[in-house]
Amino acid sequence: MTTLEKIIQDLSKMDEQQLEPISALITSLHSQSNPAPCDRQNILQFIQQARQRHPQRATAEIDRDLQAERNSWDS
Repeated sequence: MTTLEKIIQDLSKMDEQQLEPISALITSLHSQSNPAPCDRQNILQFIQQARQRHPQRATAEIDRDLQAERNSWDS
């Protein structure tokens, strides 16, 4: 089960009163954020920065982690 699936499962158990502060927080964060577009250039830049921060990790290992993350998005 992915993290997102766990979160959805937990949220589905809450009643409307419990969800209200979470909804307000999400709305607040969304209005404050200016997310970077999720285009190829930004993704490649993120990968390059991750490799620079963790030079001791093998590139193949990082690639496997990234592929696992991508696969979790699809499910």
